[in-house]
Amino acid sequence: MKIKLGTYRLFVVGLIMGLLAALIQAYTFDIQPPEGFGLAFVGHPNNFFNWIVNNIPWVNNWVSFPLHEAFLIYPPLTILGVFIGSSIAGARSKELKLRPGPVRNRFTAILLGFLVINFGLLWDCDIRTALLVGYGSVLGIIALISIAAGVIAATVYLRSRARKGAM
Repeated sequence: MKIKLGTYRLFVVGLIMGLLAALIQAYTFDIQPPEGFGLAFVGHPNNFFNWIVNNIPWVNNWVSFPLHEAFLIYPPLTILGVFIGSSIAGARSKELKLRPGPVRNRFTAILLGFLVINFGLLWDCDIRTALLVGYGSVLGIIALISIAAGVIAATVYLRSRARKGAM
């Protein structure tokens, strides 16, 4: 028996996987509310830094940063793994090149980086946001709409700059 999924193949497979995961979690594990903590490129470095500071003996007497309960014993090494793995893959395929970013003004680059990291810490990872929307979180829906609006605004801005020849 062959099932024809047509052009909506990825959507149907994703829907089936999501429903199966929700059913397994609902009837197998007693987690309420469900934990939505994926691979985050803002939250994991934050937890990594917090774990390092909390485990320096002479520093943790004065300050202790909050950690996600998944990282109380071991730090989140996923960020280091992604960075090292992508660097090795880029070097092996001869595609590893260091080049300056599109923002030439240092103050603007610092300001934009500051905004990105702070909004990232505010809303957390976009993958986690999508997971929270799947669980019906109102804050997750607001965050996902904000992320989409930011991506659309950045795309419009970059396209207008490209048309003017500024990039």
